[in-house]
Amino acid sequence: GYAISVPQNAQTTSEIHRIADGFRLPGYHVDGTWYESMYKTMPAVIQRMREGRGPALIEAEVVRLDAHSSSDDQAKYRSEEELKRARGRDPIVLTEKYILKHRLLSQDEIDVMRNEIQAEVNAAADEADAAPQPEPGRIMAHIYSDKTPFFEEKQPVYVSEDAISMVEALNRALREEMERNPKIVMWGEDIADPKGGVFGVTRGLTNLYPDRVQNSPLAEASIVGVAGGMAIAGYKPIVEIQFADYSWPGFMQMRNEIPTLRWRSNGTWSDPVVVRIACGGRIKGGPFHSQCVEAIYAHTPGWYIVFPSNASDAKGLLKTAARSDDPVLFLEHKRLYRHISAKTREPDADYLIPFGKGKIKRQGTAATVVTWGATVYTALELADEFDLEVIDLRTIVPMDEEIVFNSVKKTNRVLVLHEDAVRIGWGAEVVARIAAHCFDYLDAPVLRVGAKDSFVPSAVSLEDEVLPSVEDLRREVKKLLEY
Repeated sequence: GYAISVPQNAQTTSEIHRIADGFRLPGYHVDGTWYESMYKTMPAVIQRMREGRGPALIEAEVVRLDAHSSSDDQAKYRSEEELKRARGRDPIVLTEKYILKHRLLSQDEIDVMRNEIQAEVNAAADEADAAPQPEPGRIMAHIYSDKTPFFEEKQPVYVSEDAISMVEALNRALREEMERNPKIVMWGEDIADPKGGVFGVTRGLTNLYPDRVQNSPLAEASIVGVAGGMAIAGYKPIVEIQFADYSWPGFMQMRNEIPTLRWRSNGTWSDPVVVRIACGGRIKGGPFHSQCVEAIYAHTPGWYIVFPSNASDAKGLLKTAARSDDPVLFLEHKRLYRHISAKTREPDADYLIPFGKGKIKRQGTAATVVTWGATVYTALELADEFDLEVIDLRTIVPMDEEIVFNSVKKTNRVLVLHEDAVRIGWGAEVVARIAAHCFDYLDAPVLRVGAKDSFVPSAVSLEDEVLPSVEDLRREVKKLLEY
Protein backbone atom coordinates (compact mmCIF):
# COMPACT_ATOMS: atom_id res chain seq x y z
CA GLY A 1 0.00 0.00 0.00
CA TYR A 2 0.93 3.63 -0.50
CA ALA A 3 0.08 6.97 1.09
CA ILE A 4 0.44 8.73 -2.28
CA SER A 5 4.17 8.05 -2.55
CA VAL A 6 5.20 6.63 0.84
CA PRO A 7 5.06 2.81 0.90
CA GLN A 8 3.43 0.98 3.79
CA ASN A 9 6.72 -0.57 4.93
CA ALA A 10 8.03 2.96 5.57
CA GLN A 11 5.07 3.69 7.84
CA THR A 12 4.60 0.51 9.86
CA THR A 13 6.10 -2.94 10.23
CA SER A 14 2.73 -4.35 11.30
CA GLU A 15 -0.29 -5.52 9.33
CA ILE A 16 -3.74 -4.02 9.61
CA HIS A 17 -5.54 -7.24 10.48
CA ARG A 18 -3.37 -7.66 13.57
CA ILE A 19 -5.01 -4.54 15.05
CA ALA A 20 -8.07 -6.72 15.69
CA ASP A 21 -6.16 -8.63 18.37
CA GLY A 22 -6.11 -5.55 20.59
CA PHE A 23 -9.91 -5.38 20.47
CA ARG A 24 -10.50 -9.13 20.89
CA LEU A 25 -11.87 -9.34 17.37
CA PRO A 26 -11.07 -12.07 14.87
CA GLY A 27 -8.83 -10.71 12.12
CA TYR A 28 -8.25 -12.18 8.66
CA HIS A 29 -5.87 -11.51 5.82
CA VAL A 30 -7.08 -12.33 2.30
CA ASP A 31 -5.92 -11.75 -1.26
CA GLY A 32 -8.26 -9.01 -2.39
CA THR A 33 -7.31 -9.42 -6.05
CA TRP A 34 -8.73 -12.95 -6.35
CA TYR A 35 -12.23 -14.06 -5.41
CA GLU A 36 -11.24 -17.61 -4.46
CA SER A 37 -9.25 -16.46 -1.42
CA MET A 38 -12.19 -14.37 -0.24
CA TYR A 39 -14.71 -17.10 -1.00
CA LYS A 40 -12.86 -19.55 1.23
CA THR A 41 -12.73 -17.09 4.15
CA MET A 42 -15.82 -14.88 4.01
CA PRO A 43 -18.81 -17.28 4.28
CA ALA A 44 -17.79 -18.50 7.73
CA VAL A 45 -17.07 -14.94 8.90
CA ILE A 46 -20.44 -13.71 7.63
CA GLN A 47 -22.24 -16.62 9.28
CA ARG A 48 -20.51 -15.89 12.57
CA MET A 49 -21.71 -12.27 12.49
CA ARG A 50 -25.26 -13.29 11.54
CA GLU A 51 -25.30 -15.54 14.58
CA GLY A 52 -24.67 -12.45 16.71
CA ARG A 53 -21.11 -13.34 17.70
CA GLY A 54 -19.72 -9.90 16.96
CA PRO A 55 -17.79 -8.08 14.23
CA ALA A 56 -14.60 -9.10 12.46
CA LEU A 57 -11.80 -7.25 10.69
CA ILE A 58 -10.89 -8.28 7.15
CA GLU A 59 -7.68 -7.02 5.54
CA ALA A 60 -7.96 -7.58 1.80
CA GLU A 61 -4.61 -7.04 0.12
CA VAL A 62 -4.98 -5.29 -3.23
CA VAL A 63 -2.72 -3.54 -5.72
CA ARG A 64 -2.67 0.07 -6.86
CA LEU A 65 -2.56 0.06 -10.64
CA ASP A 66 -2.70 3.77 -11.40
CA ALA A 67 -1.28 6.95 -9.88
CA HIS A 68 -2.84 8.49 -6.78
CA SER A 69 -4.40 11.26 -8.87
CA SER A 70 -4.15 12.84 -12.31
CA SER A 71 -1.46 15.18 -10.97
CA ASP A 72 0.66 12.35 -9.56
CA ASP A 73 3.43 10.64 -11.54
CA GLN A 74 3.96 7.30 -9.84
CA ALA A 75 6.92 6.49 -12.09
CA LYS A 76 8.92 8.87 -9.88
CA TYR A 77 8.68 6.51 -6.88
CA ARG A 78 7.67 3.10 -8.29
CA SER A 79 9.97 1.05 -10.49
CA GLU A 80 8.78 -0.41 -13.79
CA GLU A 81 9.36 -3.87 -12.33
CA GLU A 82 7.01 -3.14 -9.43
CA LEU A 83 4.36 -1.71 -11.74
CA LYS A 84 4.60 -4.77 -13.95
CA ARG A 85 4.04 -7.05 -10.94
CA ALA A 86 1.04 -4.95 -9.91
CA ARG A 87 -0.50 -5.12 -13.39
CA GLY A 88 -0.03 -8.89 -13.26
CA ARG A 89 -2.33 -9.00 -10.24
CA ASP A 90 -5.07 -6.90 -11.85
CA PRO A 91 -8.22 -8.76 -10.69
CA ILE A 92 -9.95 -8.18 -14.04
CA VAL A 93 -7.01 -9.67 -15.93
CA LEU A 94 -6.80 -12.60 -13.50
CA THR A 95 -10.52 -13.28 -13.87
CA GLU A 96 -10.29 -13.12 -17.66
CA LYS A 97 -7.47 -15.66 -17.67
CA TYR A 98 -9.46 -17.95 -15.37
CA ILE A 99 -12.54 -17.74 -17.60
CA LEU A 100 -10.54 -18.54 -20.73
CA LYS A 101 -8.67 -21.38 -19.04
CA HIS A 102 -11.90 -23.07 -17.98
CA ARG A 103 -13.64 -22.23 -21.30
CA LEU A 104 -16.47 -20.36 -19.61
CA LEU A 105 -16.39 -17.69 -22.33
CA SER A 106 -14.49 -17.31 -25.59
CA GLN A 107 -12.08 -14.48 -26.29
CA ASP A 108 -14.57 -13.02 -28.76
CA GLU A 109 -17.31 -13.01 -26.11
CA ILE A 110 -14.98 -11.31 -23.62
CA ASP A 111 -14.05 -8.69 -26.24
CA VAL A 112 -17.74 -7.98 -26.90
CA MET A 113 -18.38 -7.61 -23.16
CA ARG A 114 -15.39 -5.32 -22.75
CA ASN A 115 -16.49 -3.12 -25.65
CA GLU A 116 -20.04 -2.88 -24.28
CA ILE A 117 -18.75 -1.87 -20.85
CA GLN A 118 -16.35 0.68 -22.34
CA ALA A 119 -19.17 2.16 -24.39
CA GLU A 120 -21.33 2.44 -21.28
CA VAL A 121 -18.52 4.17 -19.38
CA ASN A 122 -17.89 6.56 -22.26
CA ALA A 123 -21.58 7.41 -22.51
CA ALA A 124 -21.76 8.13 -18.77
CA ALA A 125 -18.67 10.35 -19.02
CA ASP A 126 -20.12 12.22 -22.02
CA GLU A 127 -23.39 12.72 -20.16
CA ALA A 128 -21.56 14.11 -17.14
CA ASP A 129 -19.43 16.41 -19.29
CA ALA A 130 -22.52 17.71 -21.09
CA ALA A 131 -24.44 18.42 -17.90
CA PRO A 132 -24.77 22.12 -17.04
CA GLN A 133 -22.92 23.56 -14.09
CA PRO A 134 -25.01 23.79 -10.88
CA GLU A 135 -27.01 26.98 -10.64
CA PRO A 136 -25.70 29.52 -8.10
CA GLY A 137 -27.96 30.84 -5.39
CA ARG A 138 -28.60 27.69 -3.37
CA ILE A 139 -25.17 27.10 -1.87
CA MET A 140 -26.47 27.60 1.69
CA ALA A 141 -29.20 24.98 1.29
CA HIS A 142 -28.90 21.86 3.46
CA ILE A 143 -26.24 23.18 5.81
CA TYR A 144 -28.96 22.80 8.43
CA SER A 145 -32.20 20.84 8.40
CA ASP A 146 -35.50 22.51 7.59
CA LYS A 147 -36.68 21.07 10.93
CA THR A 148 -35.15 23.90 12.94
CA PRO A 149 -35.08 24.01 16.75
CA PHE A 150 -36.64 27.48 16.73
CA PHE A 151 -39.97 27.93 18.46
CA GLU A 152 -41.68 30.12 21.01
CA GLU A 153 -40.22 29.62 24.46
CA LYS A 154 -42.79 28.78 27.13
CA GLN A 155 -42.56 29.41 30.82
CA PRO A 156 -41.31 26.34 32.70
CA VAL A 157 -43.56 24.28 34.89
CA TYR A 158 -41.47 23.27 37.90
CA VAL A 159 -41.67 19.81 39.45
CA SER A 160 -40.94 21.13 42.97
CA GLU A 161 -39.72 24.14 44.92
CA ASP A 162 -36.35 22.50 45.57
CA ALA A 163 -33.29 23.71 43.64
CA ILE A 164 -31.12 21.25 41.75
CA SER A 165 -27.57 21.54 40.43
CA MET A 166 -26.62 21.63 36.78
CA VAL A 167 -25.28 18.07 37.05
CA GLU A 168 -28.65 16.88 38.31
CA ALA A 169 -30.50 18.81 35.62
CA LEU A 170 -28.38 17.32 32.85
CA ASN A 171 -28.74 13.83 34.27
CA ARG A 172 -32.52 14.10 34.47
CA ALA A 173 -32.75 15.52 30.96
CA LEU A 174 -30.80 12.53 29.65
CA ARG A 175 -32.98 10.08 31.59
CA GLU A 176 -36.18 11.62 30.28
CA GLU A 177 -35.00 11.73 26.69
CA MET A 178 -33.73 8.12 26.81
CA GLU A 179 -37.12 7.03 28.09
CA ARG A 180 -38.80 9.00 25.32
CA ASN A 181 -36.52 7.86 22.47
CA PRO A 182 -35.20 4.26 22.43
CA LYS A 183 -32.76 5.21 19.66
CA ILE A 184 -30.67 7.37 22.01
CA VAL A 185 -27.31 5.73 22.82
CA MET A 186 -24.42 7.11 24.84
CA TRP A 187 -20.75 6.44 25.31
CA GLY A 188 -17.68 8.29 26.50
CA GLU A 189 -14.68 7.89 28.76
CA ASP A 190 -15.72 6.59 32.21
CA ILE A 191 -19.41 7.45 31.74
CA ALA A 192 -20.76 4.01 32.68
CA ASP A 193 -21.80 3.10 36.20
CA PRO A 194 -20.71 2.92 38.91
CA LYS A 195 -18.62 6.03 38.14
CA GLY A 196 -21.10 7.71 35.80
CA GLY A 197 -18.56 10.12 34.33
CA VAL A 198 -15.79 12.05 36.04
CA PHE A 199 -18.36 14.72 36.95
CA GLY A 200 -21.24 12.32 37.56
CA VAL A 201 -23.49 13.60 34.76
CA THR A 202 -24.41 10.10 33.50
CA ARG A 203 -24.55 8.39 36.91
CA GLY A 204 -27.28 5.76 37.09
CA LEU A 205 -27.95 5.63 33.35
CA THR A 206 -26.06 2.39 32.72
CA ASN A 207 -28.08 0.70 35.45
CA LEU A 208 -31.28 1.83 33.71
CA TYR A 209 -30.10 1.19 30.15
CA PRO A 210 -27.15 -1.24 30.25
CA ASP A 211 -27.14 -1.83 26.48
CA ARG A 212 -27.36 1.86 25.61
CA VAL A 213 -24.88 3.62 27.94
CA GLN A 214 -21.33 2.32 27.90
CA ASN A 215 -17.70 3.27 28.33
CA SER A 216 -15.56 4.06 25.30
CA PRO A 217 -11.84 3.67 24.62
CA LEU A 218 -9.65 6.70 25.31
CA ALA A 219 -10.02 7.78 21.70
CA GLU A 220 -11.94 10.94 20.88
CA ALA A 221 -11.77 10.39 17.12
CA SER A 222 -13.49 7.06 17.71
CA ILE A 223 -16.05 8.52 20.15
CA VAL A 224 -17.34 11.11 17.67
CA GLY A 225 -16.59 9.12 14.51
CA VAL A 226 -18.63 6.11 15.59
CA ALA A 227 -21.37 8.48 16.76
CA GLY A 228 -21.45 10.02 13.30
CA GLY A 229 -21.86 6.59 11.70
CA MET A 230 -24.61 5.46 14.07
CA ALA A 231 -26.50 8.72 13.58
CA ILE A 232 -26.51 8.12 9.83
CA ALA A 233 -27.99 4.68 10.55
CA GLY A 234 -30.90 6.18 12.47
CA TYR A 235 -29.67 6.21 16.05
CA LYS A 236 -29.37 9.32 18.21
CA PRO A 237 -25.92 9.26 19.82
CA ILE A 238 -25.34 11.64 22.73
CA VAL A 239 -21.65 11.18 23.45
CA GLU A 240 -19.33 12.77 25.97
CA ILE A 241 -15.87 14.28 25.51
CA GLN A 242 -14.49 14.26 29.04
CA PHE A 243 -12.65 17.58 28.70
CA ALA A 244 -12.76 20.12 25.88
CA ASP A 245 -8.98 19.97 25.80
CA TYR A 246 -9.27 16.32 24.69
CA SER A 247 -11.56 17.07 21.75
CA TRP A 248 -8.85 17.83 19.21
CA PRO A 249 -8.15 14.22 18.10
CA GLY A 250 -11.82 14.14 17.10
CA PHE A 251 -11.78 17.52 15.37
CA MET A 252 -11.33 16.03 11.90
CA GLN A 253 -14.58 14.12 12.30
CA MET A 254 -16.29 17.20 13.77
CA ARG A 255 -15.06 19.51 11.01
CA ASN A 256 -14.85 17.42 7.84
CA GLU A 257 -17.32 14.57 8.28
CA ILE A 258 -20.28 15.13 10.61
CA PRO A 259 -21.39 18.72 9.81
CA THR A 260 -20.82 18.45 6.05
CA LEU A 261 -22.91 15.33 5.44
CA ARG A 262 -26.32 16.93 4.88
CA TRP A 263 -24.82 19.62 2.64
CA ARG A 264 -22.63 17.36 0.49
CA SER A 265 -25.46 14.85 0.04
CA ASN A 266 -27.85 17.62 -1.06
CA GLY A 267 -30.10 16.94 1.90
CA THR A 268 -30.27 13.16 1.39
CA TRP A 269 -28.41 12.24 4.57
CA SER A 270 -28.29 13.72 8.05
CA ASP A 271 -25.97 13.24 11.02
CA PRO A 272 -27.77 14.50 14.17
CA VAL A 273 -25.10 13.75 16.77
CA VAL A 274 -25.00 15.46 20.17
CA VAL A 275 -21.50 15.90 21.58
CA ARG A 276 -21.40 16.95 25.23
CA ILE A 277 -18.13 18.62 26.24
CA ALA A 278 -16.99 19.73 29.69
CA CYS A 279 -15.07 22.99 29.34
CA GLY A 280 -13.75 25.98 31.24
CA GLY A 281 -11.35 26.71 34.05
CA ARG A 282 -11.21 27.62 37.74
CA ILE A 283 -10.97 24.00 38.84
CA LYS A 284 -7.14 24.01 39.07
CA GLY A 285 -7.06 21.98 35.85
CA GLY A 286 -4.04 23.64 34.27
CA PRO A 287 -3.42 23.91 30.51
CA PHE A 288 -4.90 20.51 29.65
CA HIS A 289 -8.22 20.64 31.53
CA SER A 290 -9.36 24.28 31.30
CA GLN A 291 -9.98 25.27 27.70
CA CYS A 292 -13.00 27.12 26.34
CA VAL A 293 -13.50 26.05 22.73
CA GLU A 294 -16.68 27.74 21.49
CA ALA A 295 -14.93 30.13 19.10
CA ILE A 296 -12.98 27.41 17.29
CA TYR A 297 -16.00 25.18 16.80
CA ALA A 298 -18.25 28.10 15.86
CA HIS A 299 -16.07 28.57 12.77
CA THR A 300 -17.45 25.29 11.36
CA PRO A 301 -20.85 25.52 9.63
CA GLY A 302 -23.50 22.89 10.33
CA TRP A 303 -23.24 22.71 14.13
CA TYR A 304 -25.53 24.24 16.70
CA ILE A 305 -23.44 25.31 19.70
CA VAL A 306 -25.07 25.55 23.12
CA PHE A 307 -23.54 26.98 26.32
CA PRO A 308 -25.97 27.11 29.29
CA SER A 309 -25.26 28.98 32.52
CA ASN A 310 -27.73 27.34 34.93
CA ALA A 311 -29.59 24.14 35.71
CA SER A 312 -32.95 25.08 34.22
CA ASP A 313 -31.44 26.23 30.93
CA ALA A 314 -29.15 23.20 30.82
CA LYS A 315 -32.11 20.83 31.06
CA GLY A 316 -34.28 22.64 28.54
CA LEU A 317 -31.46 23.11 26.02
CA LEU A 318 -30.20 19.53 26.31
CA LYS A 319 -33.68 18.17 25.68
CA THR A 320 -33.92 20.36 22.57
CA ALA A 321 -30.51 19.09 21.47
CA ALA A 322 -31.67 15.49 21.93
CA ARG A 323 -34.52 16.17 19.49
CA SER A 324 -32.53 18.22 16.97
CA ASP A 325 -32.23 17.04 13.37
CA ASP A 326 -28.72 18.52 13.17
CA PRO A 327 -25.46 17.99 15.07
CA VAL A 328 -25.23 19.86 18.38
CA LEU A 329 -22.14 20.75 20.39
CA PHE A 330 -23.28 21.05 24.00
CA LEU A 331 -20.75 22.90 26.16
CA GLU A 332 -20.93 22.47 29.94
CA HIS A 333 -18.78 24.68 32.14
CA LYS A 334 -17.23 22.47 34.80
CA ARG A 335 -17.30 25.14 37.49
CA LEU A 336 -21.07 25.43 37.15
CA TYR A 337 -21.84 21.73 37.56
CA ARG A 338 -22.41 22.08 41.31
CA HIS A 339 -21.97 25.82 41.84
CA ILE A 340 -24.69 27.27 44.05
CA SER A 341 -25.24 30.21 41.67
CA ALA A 342 -26.20 27.85 38.85
CA LYS A 343 -28.81 25.97 40.89
CA THR A 344 -32.47 26.46 39.95
CA ARG A 345 -35.79 24.77 40.36
CA GLU A 346 -36.24 21.82 37.99
CA PRO A 347 -38.52 22.24 34.96
CA ASP A 348 -40.74 19.30 34.04
CA ALA A 349 -40.17 16.81 31.22
CA ASP A 350 -41.97 18.94 28.64
CA TYR A 351 -39.69 21.97 29.03
CA LEU A 352 -37.74 22.81 25.87
CA ILE A 353 -35.70 25.93 25.14
CA PRO A 354 -35.38 27.09 21.53
CA PHE A 355 -31.92 27.63 20.09
CA GLY A 356 -31.01 31.20 19.22
CA LYS A 357 -32.87 32.82 22.11
CA GLY A 358 -30.82 34.68 24.70
CA LYS A 359 -32.10 35.84 28.06
CA ILE A 360 -31.87 39.13 29.91
CA LYS A 361 -30.57 38.17 33.35
CA ARG A 362 -30.85 41.73 34.68
CA GLN A 363 -32.45 44.85 33.23
CA GLY A 364 -30.24 47.96 33.25
CA THR A 365 -29.71 51.32 31.57
CA ALA A 366 -26.05 52.28 31.96
CA ALA A 367 -24.48 49.69 29.65
CA THR A 368 -25.02 46.22 28.22
CA VAL A 369 -22.86 43.21 29.06
CA VAL A 370 -23.16 40.31 26.60
CA THR A 371 -21.89 37.05 28.04
CA TRP A 372 -22.48 33.30 28.40
CA GLY A 373 -21.47 30.35 30.55
CA ALA A 374 -19.73 30.97 33.86
CA THR A 375 -18.99 34.64 33.20
CA VAL A 376 -22.71 35.38 33.46
CA TYR A 377 -22.16 35.40 37.22
CA THR A 378 -19.11 37.64 36.92
CA ALA A 379 -21.31 40.19 35.18
CA LEU A 380 -24.15 39.83 37.67
CA GLU A 381 -21.73 40.47 40.53
CA LEU A 382 -21.20 44.01 39.22
CA ALA A 383 -24.61 44.63 37.65
CA ASP A 384 -26.20 46.42 40.60
CA GLU A 385 -23.12 48.55 41.22
CA PHE A 386 -23.21 50.05 37.71
CA ASP A 387 -26.84 49.42 36.63
CA LEU A 388 -25.76 47.00 33.89
CA GLU A 389 -28.08 45.08 31.59
CA VAL A 390 -26.76 41.51 31.50
CA ILE A 391 -27.56 39.26 28.52
CA ASP A 392 -26.90 35.52 28.62
CA LEU A 393 -26.67 34.33 25.00
CA ARG A 394 -27.32 30.65 25.96
CA THR A 395 -26.50 29.53 22.41
CA ILE A 396 -23.45 30.62 20.46
CA VAL A 397 -24.75 29.27 17.14
CA PRO A 398 -27.26 30.59 16.38
CA MET A 399 -26.71 33.82 18.27
CA ASP A 400 -29.67 35.92 19.35
CA GLU A 401 -28.81 39.15 17.56
CA GLU A 402 -32.19 40.73 18.26
CA ILE A 403 -31.84 40.69 22.04
CA VAL A 404 -28.31 42.11 21.79
CA PHE A 405 -29.11 44.84 19.28
CA ASN A 406 -32.24 45.97 21.16
CA SER A 407 -30.27 46.26 24.38
CA VAL A 408 -27.45 48.21 22.72
CA LYS A 409 -29.96 50.62 21.20
CA LYS A 410 -31.32 51.19 24.71
CA THR A 411 -28.07 51.58 26.69
CA ASN A 412 -25.77 52.89 23.91
CA ARG A 413 -22.79 51.19 25.53
CA VAL A 414 -21.79 47.55 25.38
CA LEU A 415 -19.09 45.22 26.63
CA VAL A 416 -18.64 41.55 25.74
CA LEU A 417 -17.39 39.25 28.49
CA HIS A 418 -16.19 35.66 28.08
CA GLU A 419 -13.73 33.24 29.65
CA ASP A 420 -11.97 32.34 26.41
CA ALA A 421 -9.00 34.44 25.28
CA VAL A 422 -9.84 37.90 23.97
CA ARG A 423 -7.93 37.39 20.72
CA ILE A 424 -10.34 35.89 18.16
CA GLY A 425 -12.69 34.73 20.91
CA TRP A 426 -16.42 34.60 20.15
CA GLY A 427 -16.60 38.10 21.56
CA ALA A 428 -14.85 39.37 18.43
CA GLU A 429 -17.76 38.10 16.34
CA VAL A 430 -20.30 39.67 18.70
CA VAL A 431 -18.47 42.99 18.50
CA ALA A 432 -18.31 42.83 14.71
CA ARG A 433 -22.07 42.29 14.45
CA ILE A 434 -22.79 45.13 16.86
CA ALA A 435 -20.50 47.45 14.89
CA ALA A 436 -22.24 46.51 11.63
CA HIS A 437 -25.81 46.91 12.89
CA CYS A 438 -25.72 49.34 15.84
CA PHE A 439 -22.95 51.79 15.01
CA ASP A 440 -25.24 54.82 15.03
CA TYR A 441 -26.46 53.96 18.52
CA LEU A 442 -23.05 53.65 20.19
CA ASP A 443 -21.78 56.36 22.52
CA ALA A 444 -18.51 54.54 23.23
CA PRO A 445 -16.26 51.90 21.67
CA VAL A 446 -17.38 48.31 22.17
CA LEU A 447 -15.08 46.69 24.72
CA ARG A 448 -14.14 43.09 25.44
CA VAL A 449 -13.05 41.34 28.62
CA GLY A 450 -11.68 37.82 28.48
CA ALA A 451 -8.69 35.67 29.30
CA LYS A 452 -5.16 36.80 28.59
CA ASP A 453 -3.49 35.32 25.51
CA SER A 454 -1.88 32.65 27.63
CA PHE A 455 -2.41 29.04 28.58
CA VAL A 456 -4.32 28.42 31.79
CA PRO A 457 -1.85 27.69 34.64
CA SER A 458 -2.32 25.11 37.37
CA ALA A 459 -1.51 27.39 40.31
CA VAL A 460 -4.64 29.16 41.57
CA SER A 461 -2.94 32.56 41.83
CA LEU A 462 -1.76 32.34 38.23
CA GLU A 463 -5.06 30.97 36.99
CA ASP A 464 -6.73 34.01 38.57
CA GLU A 465 -4.26 36.22 36.73
CA VAL A 466 -5.06 34.68 33.33
CA LEU A 467 -8.84 34.26 33.51
CA PRO A 468 -11.15 37.30 33.57
CA SER A 469 -11.98 38.50 37.07
CA VAL A 470 -14.53 40.82 38.64
CA GLU A 471 -11.81 43.45 38.97
CA ASP A 472 -10.93 43.13 35.28
CA LEU A 473 -14.58 43.68 34.45
CA ARG A 474 -14.92 46.61 36.87
CA ARG A 475 -11.93 48.36 35.32
CA GLU A 476 -13.33 48.05 31.79
CA VAL A 477 -16.88 48.99 32.79
CA LYS A 478 -15.56 52.20 34.36
CA LYS A 479 -13.65 52.94 31.18
CA LEU A 480 -16.80 52.29 29.14
CA LEU A 481 -18.98 54.56 31.27
CA GLU A 482 -16.42 57.37 31.41
CA TYR A 483 -15.99 57.58 27.67
